[in-house]
Amino acid sequence: MFEAFVGAGGQNPESFYRSFSKQVLRAAFNTREDKLERLFEKQQQGPIIQASQEQNRELSRQISEGWSRPFGESRRPFNLLEKRPSHSNRHGELREADRTDYPELRDLNIQVSLANISRGSMIAPNYNTEATRIEIVVGGKGDVQIVCPHLSRQQEEGRGREEEEQQRGRHYERVQSEVSSGTVFIVPAGHPSVAVSSRDENLELLCFGINAQNNQRTWLAGRNNVLKQMDRVTKELSFDQPAREVYEVLNAPREEVFLEGPKEREQEREKGEGRDGPLELFAF
Repeated sequence: MFEAFVGAGGQNPESFYRSFSKQVLRAAFNTREDKLERLFEKQQQGPIIQASQEQNRELSRQISEGWSRPFGESRRPFNLLEKRPSHSNRHGELREADRTDYPELRDLNIQVSLANISRGSMIAPNYNTEATRIEIVVGGKGDVQIVCPHLSRQQEEGRGREEEEQQRGRHYERVQSEVSSGTVFIVPAGHPSVAVSSRDENLELLCFGINAQNNQRTWLAGRNNVLKQMDRVTKELSFDQPAREVYEVLNAPREEVFLEGPKEREQEREKGEGRDGPLELFAF
C-alpha cells in the first residue's frame, strides 16, 4: 500500500513537519517558533485548494514556459499523444514513453504507454520481463485475458496434489474479464496477457509499467514472435512436431503487435479468406 506524505500543508491537509519536535524544527529551519507555527498550522482548506484568478494565470504561465522542478532541472510537460507511435497498423497503434523521453520517469522507474486497439482487433499476446503493468481503460470496451500459474497452484489442495502437479508439469489458468471505460487491472511481470477490442468501438488502454528499468516487452505472437528466434532443432524438440509445421504456424501472421481479433478472424475463415495454419500444434 502507498501512502501520500504531505510536506507543504498545515492542519488540513496535515503537514508531516508538525510531527517533529519544536526544538528540531527551530534548529532545522533556524527560525523562531512563532514563525514556524504560522507556516505549518495555517492551512485548513483541505487537500483541494481554490486558487485566485491571478494565481491561476501565474500557474498557467509557468506551465507554458516550463516550470522549475523542486529537486532538479526545469522541464516542460510531456504530451504522449504527440509522440510518434512505436507500433502502428490498421489494427491499432502504440505510443510509449520512458526515461529517455521524459527524465522524470527515470526517477520514478516507470514506463508509460497508450494503446489504441481498433474495433475487432487485438494487441498480440505478450509479457514484460521486469515491469508490473497497471492498466486503465480510458475508452471503449473489450476483453482481457491473463495467464497465471499461481492461481492453479492455489487451487491445488494437499501434498498429494502438489506431487501430482510436479509430475504433470506446471499448469496454468486463464484469468479472463470483460473491461470497459474506467476498469483498472494489473498484469504482474512475467505473466502473458492479451487484450481484445469489441467489434463496436476502439479499446484504449493507458498503462503504467512499474519497475521499468531493464524491462523488455516480449511478443508471443505475430510477425515478431519471440519463438521465431528458436533454431530448427529446438522448435522440433519443443513442440514435438516437424520444423516445417512449426514454421508454418509461426510465420502465418502478416502483422505484428496489433493483429486481427478472434471474431474478425472467424468471419474471414467463414468467407474462405486468409490462411489457416496447423493450430493443433498448440493443442487448443
